[in-house]
Amino acid sequence: MKIDILSDIHIDMWHDPKSTLTLRKKRMLFERALPRSSGEVLVIAGDLGHHNKQNLTLLKWFQDEYGYKIVYVWGNHDYYLVSNSQRSEYKNSIVKAQELRDIINEQEGMYHLDGEVIEVNGIRFGGCNGWYDGSLYNKNNELTNVLWKDYMNDVNIKLPAGEKRLRFDTFHQQDLPKIEAVHKECDVMITHVCPVADWSIFRAMYGEQDPVRAFYCFDGERFVKEGTMQYWIFGHTHKPYDKEHFGKQLICNPFGRPSIGKIKPTVSSKQIEIL
Repeated sequence: MKIDILSDIHIDMWHDPKSTLTLRKKRMLFERALPRSSGEVLVIAGDLGHHNKQNLTLLKWFQDEYGYKIVYVWGNHDYYLVSNSQRSEYKNSIVKAQELRDIINEQEGMYHLDGEVIEVNGIRFGGCNGWYDGSLYNKNNELTNVLWKDYMNDVNIKLPAGEKRLRFDTFHQQDLPKIEAVHKECDVMITHVCPVADWSIFRAMYGEQDPVRAFYCFDGERFVKEGTMQYWIFGHTHKPYDKEHFGKQLICNPFGRPSIGKIKPTVSSKQIEIL
């Protein structure tokens, strides 16, 4: 099976969700991101976009244009309420994220994973968001939480009324049992966040050692070592990565956000094959 890989598409940052994303623009945006000879499955490791209706329209186009089955996990931006209308429409961030999960799983040939394993043509895919645990920065959780509040927009994610205040690792603690449940049951593992907390990874990506990278990974070395997966696909970093760790290939192929003067992404297609 051939599997194509993307993450961090942030489609609403490339095109206003209030207007139609034309066929011409879709082809322009994705001409380099997806191979001409497409695989059977497209894995998207989170952060599709901030507007669920636009997200679903894009996913359906991927199926129509390329014939994909699609496997998705939440990214941190899937929880964002980015406008007053969204804050009015959704009671909290969890409701919005759950809506995206539901509309994906309602479609034929689309799968949102949150601690499940699904099988496509004999290949097992498992995953969840994963989130970050701050372990790359400091073992003092209070100092880590201060850094997180100062630098990460995730602090604005709105929890349901009555739940404890969000901390930097709240979602990671919730996702640990999900990772535990699936990491020995899949051929391809997917999380939004990098599963290895190793400075060498982020020096290779960024050429520096910024403590904020603590919110780009979690200490999942045990899961990588013990897991049955051949590949672990992640996103979030907006920097590509493809290297073996503990006998498993860790891959990130982010689409990324536009910058000044950049009208289309510079990402290249990434395809793997599992026999």
